[in-house]
Amino acid sequence: MSASAIPDNLIKVADAAARLGVSHRTVLNYIDAGTLLGFRVGPRMLKVRAADVEALVQPAAVENSDAEFVRDVVAAAGKLTAEARAEIRRLLPPVSESAVDGAA
Repeated sequence: MSASAIPDNLIKVADAAARLGVSHRTVLNYIDAGTLLGFRVGPRMLKVRAADVEALVQPAAVENSDAEFVRDVVAAAGKLTAEARAEIRRLLPPVSESAVDGAA
């Protein structure tokens, strides 16, 4: 590989793990899975591009929280009996009592 073909900003796997807040092994798993491209530097050292590590971090799209969903269900159903509220609590993830009882 010529000097011009060496990628810029290579960082150690340990540094990539620290940036991502994951273990060294997780970064190696990303390389094995093809999620990150690893570069061999000598016989033992493995590095990744800093830009590739940064690209892994994406904002998570959050559509509707569980509490909002429960409020929507309660608003659509009108007045609920105690049995209906208990059934909602049983079927849905835990949320505050006010969400199940219809308080906004």
